[in-house]
Amino acid sequence: MTRMKRLLPVFTAILVVAAIFGTLASCSSGPSMPGDAKAAIDDAAAFADDLAAHFEGYMQSFDTENGLNEQSSASKDDLDQYLSRIQADIDAIESSQGIWVGREEALIAMKNLKDAVNYEKDIVEAQKTASSAATGEGSVAAMEIIDALYGAYKKIDPPDCLRDYLDNTLETLPTIYSALIYNATGPDSTLSQFTYTELLTWWFTKQVAYDNECTRILIKQCNESHDELASILSGKVPGGSPTVELDIIDEIAPNLYQSLDSAALVGVTSYDGNHNVNVEAEIVGFSQKFEQKYKLAQGYNYLPIKPALLPEQQLPNLANNSTTQMNVKVTDADSGEVLAQESHSIDLLSIYDFKWSNDEFGATAAFDIMAWLRPQADEVNKINREAADVLGDWTNGQYRTIAGYQYGTDALATLYQVAAIQKAISDNGVVYVMDNYSYKSDQHVLTPDAVVQKKQGLCIETSLLMSSCLMSAGMHPLIILSPGHAQVAVETYSGSGNYFLIETTTLPYDGLNLKLSETEPAFYNGLLASAKTETGDRYYWTLNGTSDEWETYFNYISDGSDEFGGVFVIDCNLQPVMGIQGLENI
Repeated sequence: MTRMKRLLPVFTAILVVAAIFGTLASCSSGPSMPGDAKAAIDDAAAFADDLAAHFEGYMQSFDTENGLNEQSSASKDDLDQYLSRIQADIDAIESSQGIWVGREEALIAMKNLKDAVNYEKDIVEAQKTASSAATGEGSVAAMEIIDALYGAYKKIDPPDCLRDYLDNTLETLPTIYSALIYNATGPDSTLSQFTYTELLTWWFTKQVAYDNECTRILIKQCNESHDELASILSGKVPGGSPTVELDIIDEIAPNLYQSLDSAALVGVTSYDGNHNVNVEAEIVGFSQKFEQKYKLAQGYNYLPIKPALLPEQQLPNLANNSTTQMNVKVTDADSGEVLAQESHSIDLLSIYDFKWSNDEFGATAAFDIMAWLRPQADEVNKINREAADVLGDWTNGQYRTIAGYQYGTDALATLYQVAAIQKAISDNGVVYVMDNYSYKSDQHVLTPDAVVQKKQGLCIETSLLMSSCLMSAGMHPLIILSPGHAQVAVETYSGSGNYFLIETTTLPYDGLNLKLSETEPAFYNGLLASAKTETGDRYYWTLNGTSDEWETYFNYISDGSDEFGGVFVIDCNLQPVMGIQGLENI
C-alpha cells in the first residue's frame, strides 16, 4: 500500500479559501470619514493584499505529484492572527462616529474578507477530520477519508463566490466514493489495484482543477477588494450598474460535453447587494437555451454556465467537424439594461474526437474514453446475435447463446463466447488497422457502431467494440491501455478475479483451432495476448495469471514509458458508477 501512503497528501489539498472584491465606479460626497475609520480601511486594504499573497503562495507551492509542501497553507495561528486583524478593522468601522459616505460598503468588504478566513478555517478543519478518519488501509482508508470529507464539506457555508466550487466538490466526492466501494468489494487482483490507484489520481486531477480555478478567482477578488477599499479611502464610493466579464469555450468535443464543468464563465461585479441579472446562453444547433436569474452579492459573482443539450432527435449530424457559435447575454433584471453580450465562434468537433486533456473549464482523463462504450447499439446487438450462432456450431449445441456468466463458474464458456464474438466481428468484415495512438495528443476514435459500419478500426476502437459486446452480454471487461496499444481483459466468471487478455488486433479472425486441445496455445488462434518472457519463450495468458505475472506483463508492454504510469486499466463496469455517458447521435 505504499502507493496509497504516497497519495494521502492529496486529501489535505482539497479547496482553498475565499475573499471578496469590488470595482470602482461613481464618486460621492458626504460627511467626513473619521480618522480611526481611515486607519481601519487603510489596514484592511493592506490585509486584502496580504491575503492575495497568501493565495498566490498557495498556488506556487502546489506540487501536482504529491500534494502540498509544508508552506502551502496557513497554520491555525496564522489564521487566528488574520481574523484578529480584520476583526479589529471591522470593530473600528462599527464604532466610528457618524454615518459617512462609504461606511456600509467598506464594512461589507471587510466582513467578506473575514468570511474568507473563516472559510479557510472550515476547510482546514474538514481536512483534519478527514485525515483522522482513516482507521483501515488501502481502499478502505480512502473511503473513510472521502466519506468524512464529504460530511465535513456539507456543513460548510461558503462565501457566495465559491458556492459553485463547493457544490462541484460535493458532486465529485460521492462519485469517487461509489467507485472505490465498487473497486474494494470486487475481486482482489492486480487489475483492481491498478484501477484503484487510477481512481485516486482521477479524483485528484479533478480536485486540482477546481482548486486552482478557485484560487485564481480569490486572487482576483482580493486585488479588486484592495482597489475598492482604496477608492473609499480617497472619497470615491463604488456604484452604478454591475460589470461583466465573459469567458467562452473555443472548442467542444461533443461526446465529452457531459464531462465539462462549464461552457462559459460569467463574472459579474456588483457594487451593492441590490442587483439581479438575467443570464441567457445557447450553443446554436447543439444546446437548449439556458436562462436563469441570479441575485448578486456585493463584490464578485462567479457563474459557470453549461446549457443542456438538445434532445437527441434534434441534434445535428455530428460525424464531421463544424463551426457554430455560443450566444451569451447578461442583462440587468430590474432595468433591462444589457450589461454584456457576445456571439463567440466555437469549433464543434465530430462525435469521434477524443481529447485526453482539456484546459478550458474542465478536464478529461483516460476514464472518459468510457463515453465511447455503446453496449446498447444495434450493431453491437447484431454482433452478439450472430456470435450465438457461431457458438452453437462450434460446440455442437453445448453452448447456444451469448449468455455471459449464466454458465456459472465455467471459464471455458466465457472463452468460447469471447472467441465467437471475435469471429462475428470478423464475419461482419471488420479488420484491424495498424496504427498507434498517443496519450499526449487528441485522437479520432470511432464508436463501436461506426467501427462495424466502416468495417475497420484501430486497436483502441476494436477494443471498445469488443468491450461493448461483452458488456451487452453481461460480462465484465476491462480495457488495458499501454503506450500506443489497447487490449481487453475479461473476467473468467463473475467474482473470479482471473482474466483472459484478449488481443483484438487478430482481426480478421478465423476462430478457434478445433484440431488442438484447448490446453495448447495454438488452440486459441491468436485470440489471447502473448509476450516474450525473460527466457525468450512465448507466454500465453491463461486463466490463472498471478499478480506477479500481470506485473511482469505490464512492465513488458509499458516498455519503459511513464505515460499514466506505463499502463492504465479501465474497468468498464465503472461507466455507470462514474456517470460517464457519451452521445448517441451521429
